Amino acid sequence: MNTTRILTATAVAALLLGCKKVEDQLPNPGDKPINTTGYSLGLFSQKEDLTDAPYAIKFGAVSADNLPASFDLTQYLPPVGNQGPYGTCAVWATGYYAKTAIEGVAKGYTAAQLSSPSYQISPRDLFTALDPKDKGADCNGTNFEPIMDVLMARGGATLAVSPYTDLGDCSKATASASWDTEAAKHKIKAYRLIDPTVTAVKQQLVNKVPVVIGAELADNFMTWNSDNVLSSNTTYDKVGMHAGHALTIIGYDDKKGPNGAFKVINSWGTTWGSKGFIWIDYNFMLNTFLIPLKDGGKELFVMSETAVKPNDDPQPQPNPTTKGVDLVAWVNSDASDYESTGSPSSRAVEFNIYNDGTADATPKTPWTAYYIYYNARNANDYGVLFQHTYSNKNLQSNKYSCANGNCELNISIPAYSSLSDVLFGTDDGVRATYKTPSNLSGSYYLVLMVDADDTFDEFDEEDNYFYTTDRPIKFKNGYAAREGYEQAGVAFSFKNKLTIKSPEKARKQFTTAVNADHQNAYAPQEIFNFIRQQKKSGALAQKVKQYVQSQATQSLQAVKSK
Repeated sequence: MNTTRILTATAVAALLLGCKKVEDQLPNPGDKPINTTGYSLGLFSQKEDLTDAPYAIKFGAVSADNLPASFDLTQYLPPVGNQGPYGTCAVWATGYYAKTAIEGVAKGYTAAQLSSPSYQISPRDLFTALDPKDKGADCNGTNFEPIMDVLMARGGATLAVSPYTDLGDCSKATASASWDTEAAKHKIKAYRLIDPTVTAVKQQLVNKVPVVIGAELADNFMTWNSDNVLSSNTTYDKVGMHAGHALTIIGYDDKKGPNGAFKVINSWGTTWGSKGFIWIDYNFMLNTFLIPLKDGGKELFVMSETAVKPNDDPQPQPNPTTKGVDLVAWVNSDASDYESTGSPSSRAVEFNIYNDGTADATPKTPWTAYYIYYNARNANDYGVLFQHTYSNKNLQSNKYSCANGNCELNISIPAYSSLSDVLFGTDDGVRATYKTPSNLSGSYYLVLMVDADDTFDEFDEEDNYFYTTDRPIKFKNGYAAREGYEQAGVAFSFKNKLTIKSPEKARKQFTTAVNADHQNAYAPQEIFNFIRQQKKSGALAQKVKQYVQSQATQSLQAVKSK
């Protein structure tokens, strides 16, 4: 690893500002401060366009009262590194520090292992793997999103395979084929933005997840050499305005400084700051230091882990069994019901629930099906379009009752049968009407979820979800528009060309929003865990109650055979 050291304030000014080589940025005497917001050049920008990056789902009510007064992830980090004379700060913060740490936490790496290049993600490999359009020439800057996309799709090789020496121009031509093989062992599942609040950052750290940040530096940051708390900016004579830099938050202490402070690790060696670290005031961090996003958020990222421990032998898996209940969510169509109702927000869905298992799905232990919508970028913004509860508590056997958009059914779905077959003696499906909220605007997914309480231990739980689109639907004031026809007022509609008897591989496209074009979309398991938590906390019941108040009594009708 390159161990170039940062020695003096003059040398600091020769470091990376905005993740650019400083020799490209140093101002001449009398020059105006240099603006370093070269996003169009593929450099680390003042305002990165992250309009498609999802926000982390909030699991449970978190407040400062139920978090420890301090927390530190230093023990899960590799040693402080030094990016040297290259614009690679973003891959250091994201790969070397954050990815190495979350992998170490997940796999239980020791301090000795974390000090070994065999367990450290290589900044060089990540930067080299970036598409030329996503980085500056000659190792000269990038943005966060391309790095995390590479970590999802390809992974990152270790420093043992791709050492941080002789970087050349950081082009793919300087890479070795062995790097790709090693990188495949070190991927991430997804990355998420988090809310710019002290509590949100603390929650991630307490969960042993470092937070990657983009910051705008001033001259005092460049010359920092103490354990004191940074709480303000000074001049910009050396760095220029909007000098962007990537760092990683790895701890916090409520008693550090007057307001509490975050502990941050840098990639400028151990002679800068406090042995390579700096404490930054809570308020200053969130209000001034962080780079703002176009949506009003801040550049605060977390990643979720999916790694293969070196030298691990895969564990043999037991042969799967198809015994028991195995429910399958299926939607034949979802379309506007404007012609019948005269309301732009009225819609009708034709769906079915199949039981592909060998045991009956009985209501003895209650289970639930939901048709929900959630914001493609922030699943915390969600709603229930209808809820169907299967229970034997309130109705006679083989009876069902619907009111205000929701139904209770005391019925069983036998093995190898379906909901519509039980209700209507036909396998053509069930038709249900619903209304979208009149204030619903933005990009949303529609998802049918069955066994949302995980009542049954199923052979294949992936098909408990059915997504009506492979990309978000655009809503405006409750009206769902067809993609590409938003201005023309053409309504969104879904018509399934497959049947439940189509090959399983083809049917799998409907079980997730994650695909080649949306690799970082929320995974079904994220939504499932979120809905379960919302139900446990009572928040889901409140959502259902809010929606019920605006709905007419729902009826379940047999789909007319075409």
